[in-house]
Amino acid sequence: MTHRPQPIRPLLQGQLDGLCGCYAIINAIRLVLRPGGIRFSESDCRELFYALMLEADETVGAIHATACGIDTKPFCKILKAAERHLRDEHEIGICAAPLLGLKERPPVTRTLAKIGHTVRQPGSTVIASFEGRLDHWTVIRRVSDQWLELFDSSVFSRLSVGHCRMSYESRSRNGTEHIIHPRSIFRLSLKPNE
Repeated sequence: MTHRPQPIRPLLQGQLDGLCGCYAIINAIRLVLRPGGIRFSESDCRELFYALMLEADETVGAIHATACGIDTKPFCKILKAAERHLRDEHEIGICAAPLLGLKERPPVTRTLAKIGHTVRQPGSTVIASFEGRLDHWTVIRRVSDQWLELFDSSVFSRLSVGHCRMSYESRSRNGTEHIIHPRSIFRLSLKPNE
């Protein structure tokens, strides 16, 4: 009996590296700049990626960031490096800030409603980190009653709203979970008059 090998698929970002946080920052910036007609070329993206990797190297080490990913605290520093880079190299002002206040603990339905409201604003988007089935930073493009639509560097195009919960909420019984920490949700927006 001849055994046919299974077809192989190409490896994608995230399968061998933990740089989804850097990709999420770059993809979010691309989304934020587009409505304003601001051109951000592929070479601009490479230059920004280089600046983000320099910050990752200084913050947690490039090898650690690549192999293990980027947690929320170093992610904040890398996000600030993106703000500086855009300001200094491109004279573009963006603002990155936590979506929720320090003491806020809203239920997932209110959090998703706030994310939905934010991403509907021109020149604004949301970056969030998910745990559970995913261990991944991504950009949320749209929120509907059933789905979170993503602008993602990997294979994910959407997540089921019914499978999302906040980290402080009780575990559900519906199988797959996408867990959101309140400190791992960031609004990214173009500064006015930029």
